Amino acid sequence: MAVMIALAAALLAGAGLVLQQRAAEQAPKTYFLRLRLMADLIRRPRWLAGIAVMAAGQLLSVWVLGHLDLSVAEPLLATSLIFALLLAAPLSDQPLRATELVGALVLSLGVTALSVARTVSSHSAVHNKAGVNCASVAMAGIFADRAHPCAHRISARPRRPSGRSNGRGARANDTGSSST
Repeated sequence: MAVMIALAAALLAGAGLVLQQRAAEQAPKTYFLRLRLMADLIRRPRWLAGIAVMAAGQLLSVWVLGHLDLSVAEPLLATSLIFALLLAAPLSDQPLRATELVGALVLSLGVTALSVARTVSSHSAVHNKAGVNCASVAMAGIFADRAHPCAHRISARPRRPSGRSNGRGARANDTGSSST
């Protein structure tokens, strides 16, 4: 029962985050880092619903932390990132990439490993070794994702000439010398 409540808390936290993000994304870009953004978001039902859903998830999380061992509760609550990814993909009209899902799973597994290591012995070398191993796996995943040439949504396309003239009958990106 407590495990199901923990998963429900994670689902609510992830859903609330997605609702808030979608509402903020639709706000005018000129409001970025301005108090006007908050005034605009407070008037958006989706953003307010996101706050309510996230608050419900946090209240359930508090209950879960009081009824489950931390080594069980933390990994379950960390699945909120996975839920947020799964819910955000259809709303953003962008496909969920495998690297994003793998990254969320690695994060969840890292939280699990750290939680288990803490419960084994907080003063032993197991704690430090597990932390180093989790960090190493996470960093390797990040570097592998960045190193993959097709991993980025915005590809590095060559720039096309702008076609603007420099006033002398040549394009701005021409050097003016001809090799013919």
